[in-house]
Amino acid sequence: MCLEILMYIILNYMPIDINRAVDAIASLNRMDIFNLRLELLSDWLQTSKSNLDTSIEMNVTTDLLLYQNSTSLSVKDENVIRACYLLESFDKIKASNYLCTFVFGDGTEPYRVEIKLKALKCLCLITNKELLEQVTGRGQADIIKYMQTLWIEYELEKLDLILMSDTSELLNSLLKSAYPQALVVAAVICRGNNLYDSDHWDIILSRMVSFGMIEALRIVLPDLTPHRHFINSEVLKNAWNFIILMPLSQAVYPLGEETRKNVNRSLWMISKCPVLFEIDNSEIKKQCQRLQIENLHFYF
Repeated sequence: MCLEILMYIILNYMPIDINRAVDAIASLNRMDIFNLRLELLSDWLQTSKSNLDTSIEMNVTTDLLLYQNSTSLSVKDENVIRACYLLESFDKIKASNYLCTFVFGDGTEPYRVEIKLKALKCLCLITNKELLEQVTGRGQADIIKYMQTLWIEYELEKLDLILMSDTSELLNSLLKSAYPQALVVAAVICRGNNLYDSDHWDIILSRMVSFGMIEALRIVLPDLTPHRHFINSEVLKNAWNFIILMPLSQAVYPLGEETRKNVNRSLWMISKCPVLFEIDNSEIKKQCQRLQIENLHFYF
């Protein structure tokens, strides 16, 4: 009962000093503080509100870069954040070893992919490169690859798909899905396997545009620039026009802070565009005049 009360307080009255709350509950009820913390950690690693998200702009878009280039995370899962804060009260090595039992198993029970992924996120957040390699016995590149694999498996589970050994078959299943995040998973798989063929990417880009997935397109489009066979692709040209012009056309003057940031991000994409001669410059200038944006020469 005490754990349920503590969980209710933490979940409904954030921000709160979690460690002080745990200390107070444990003291009041004469509970073992260490075991209470372990129980909370176990619960947060296993609790998730992340059912299939059908919204167009999804948190997973940021993972396109996250799981391929770095173990430096930008985490939006509140339970992971809470778990990391609670782990601050632990000895760093003990906390890391505890998380490793979830990530790699301890031989007693198999953990779900979601739990492994959350635990690995926590592990990366509370350690540096040296400690991470020490407690896992793996290099950073291996950890990144493992995190990517877990993330793909987790997203496939939410899409009611399974991880197949045949990459082409898996991509075909993803590209037939009606859910936007299937396209993000497909993009991650293509990049991870160095697949830059027009057959897959034309579908990914065109469907991302149809779903209005600006954030995802901002990540994947620059990644296609070194692959020169895309330069003449009408799908590519359309996608670049979309991510530059759509935020401008949707913005309303006077610009709020968030809208201004979004508009500026789109304008800065101009400098990364490999098909600048195909971008509708007159429409960009027209929209900028409407929004009273000056110094356009900075972007061209």
